[in-house]
Amino acid sequence: MGRVFVARDRHKPNRLVVIKVMHPNIANQPRFRALFQREMEFMSRFHHPYAVQLLESSLDSAGGPCIIMEYLPGQTLEVVLGRNKRLGVERTGVMLAQLCHALQAAHRQGIVHRDLKPSNLMILESDTPVESLRVMDFGLSQFSAKPHLSLEKLNGSSDIRVIGTPDYVSPEAVRGDEIDARADIYALGVILYEMLTGMMPYDAIGTQAQLEAHRSAKPIPFNRIRAVLNIPHAVEALIMQCLEKFPAERPSTPREIAKRYGEAIGLDVWSMTRPPEDPSTDSVLMPAVPHTPTKTRSLAVPAKLTDPYVITFDFDAWMPEKIAITKLRGFLSDVGGEVLASDPGLIKVRLHNPSVAPPPLTGILGWLSRMSPPPPPIGPREIAELELQLDKPELNTNRLRVQVTCKPMDGTRPADLHSWQQRCAKIQNDLRAYLMG
Repeated sequence: MGRVFVARDRHKPNRLVVIKVMHPNIANQPRFRALFQREMEFMSRFHHPYAVQLLESSLDSAGGPCIIMEYLPGQTLEVVLGRNKRLGVERTGVMLAQLCHALQAAHRQGIVHRDLKPSNLMILESDTPVESLRVMDFGLSQFSAKPHLSLEKLNGSSDIRVIGTPDYVSPEAVRGDEIDARADIYALGVILYEMLTGMMPYDAIGTQAQLEAHRSAKPIPFNRIRAVLNIPHAVEALIMQCLEKFPAERPSTPREIAKRYGEAIGLDVWSMTRPPEDPSTDSVLMPAVPHTPTKTRSLAVPAKLTDPYVITFDFDAWMPEKIAITKLRGFLSDVGGEVLASDPGLIKVRLHNPSVAPPPLTGILGWLSRMSPPPPPIGPREIAELELQLDKPELNTNRLRVQVTCKPMDGTRPADLHSWQQRCAKIQNDLRAYLMG
């Protein structure tokens, strides 16, 4: 992460703040500056009573890019567990429900924490009847509602990078799969296991062994832990479901976890910890529903045109991001496309001028080219720019909403509008067909 400081607000001398300065390894990543400010502006609007508030951020501070958060006097759950070893089921339940309220609100906004762990959970007034929990470092989370098919992935040169702390990382992160809100559910299961047993769920020493255990090992059952007493079987079953290796097998939402935990111990912890004026946390996220990975539903009606040279189509595609990357990479290779930029939810592509005859298309595009008339000729300056906007309307499904916009590069105007529109329609039909294949 970098360095952490406690400072006094110059504008409000009575207020302390926490300053986290990004490590150079993070700040030097490609397009960090482009993404940092946008994500921080979004996070500054995320308010929840059980989350530490992001106050400000800066890209150009003397010490490097940093975020400024409210200061809360308390101790992390890591410190509390170090002192208490284990927590009782009711005390754990109250903390769990507060954490689940914050996660439910974040997940509804497309925010996935990705690094939940006891050191990121602050306990205020610990070991007292009024102790409460706050989630830290939401400002460092990543967004799942805007898929990010990075330049490295689209160019086929990215390595698998495990996101998260080895003790709490999800199996899908270890496998290199896409991460969504259910990765937080897995980390929540590990934290619950640790709070109630004083142990980690796997008997693994060393980072590599820990990662492999998360990927393939079974958690140690409670009946093999001598110190564990009086924990309802339904609580253990809930934790074990949170620790399932595949996201679809886990509970769908934080709310479901808190509700089931409360039922197991006979205490409605969800209701008793509900923040005032926060009805949104009772809304349930859509559960994961299995679909054929590459089935595509086309909505082949162009959006209303404001510029006749800008052609936009929308369609939905059911596929994991990993498959989308492979298919888009193949499409771009076949049509001679060059990725100009890739940010969360947006890919910009240049289609080179095909004034020189391109090589024969392969695969499904080759078949389509034999069934369709050749594309209209274009002039030497008529290079197309594609913008692909990607959204995940339901965080826990593989549904991608794709909007494709075709427009002339650098604001030029093609000589023949009808031929240009025909070319854009063919490009978009080819892309849609490729995603169906």
